[in-house]
Amino acid sequence: MLRTTIESILQSSSLTDEMERCLTPWADLPQEPFVIAAGRVADMREQFQRVLEDITDPEQIEPVVALMYAQTRSQWEMANIRVIHQTHRGAPHPAVLYEARLLRALLRALEEAMPIATTENLNTVLRNPLVASEQLKLVIELGTASPAEIIEETRRWKDELADMTYMLANQAAANDAVTADLRSQLSMATADIHRMEANQANLKRELNTWESSAIIGSIRTARQDMARLVDRMLILESNQAILERELGAADAIQIAATMRKLSAENAALRGLVDLFGAMEKDLEHLELH
Repeated sequence: MLRTTIESILQSSSLTDEMERCLTPWADLPQEPFVIAAGRVADMREQFQRVLEDITDPEQIEPVVALMYAQTRSQWEMANIRVIHQTHRGAPHPAVLYEARLLRALLRALEEAMPIATTENLNTVLRNPLVASEQLKLVIELGTASPAEIIEETRRWKDELADMTYMLANQAAANDAVTADLRSQLSMATADIHRMEANQANLKRELNTWESSAIIGSIRTARQDMARLVDRMLILESNQAILERELGAADAIQIAATMRKLSAENAALRGLVDLFGAMEKDLEHLELH
């Protein structure tokens, strides 16, 4: 019988002995804070015993024991929270650690007498107090404690949460794609900047200036020189054709004299052509940069 089992646990000397052993690590410290902590847990044990004595309906024993477990578990959770935050500030207070151990010993004793499913459900709720409060709020809003209505409302919330999760996942994927595209554009822009800087350096090295007006003037001069060279080459080519036709009707002395003249002019022409080629390459280099 659950009542008898819980009463036996609360009055157990083995539980009392286990709680006394919890003090061992701090036996050399001033005992007043530890006595106060032990008194609080002892009062809980006595309160639970008095509650069981007052209950006459056997069907109410299991819910009451569940409340005892929930109260003990809540006190233990709060003690643990204090320990964690005190540790973040430096070190936990020994009396708080001691009280957490006492509560854990009482909690284990109660767990042994309770159905596993009951303790698991209680632990789930107590580990998520906000969820538990939402369940209570739902009962108030619905104006009923009907399990069917609560389950239906909870299912609706889950569906809405699934839809929101799907929408957020799609939005995150779209954001990732945009981010990747922006990174690609940034990479290409960075490469263009490096290329422009290199072209600037080449122009400065070739023209010995950074001034845009000087660079534009040099390019215009180069184009004008190239145009004049092209005109001269066309004239020379025309003259060469005329001479070739004329040589066919000249005597040997005239041919020799004309050949020497043509040879000299041809050499000059080749020089002009070479100069034109060099200037054309320089111009292409300047236009590319």
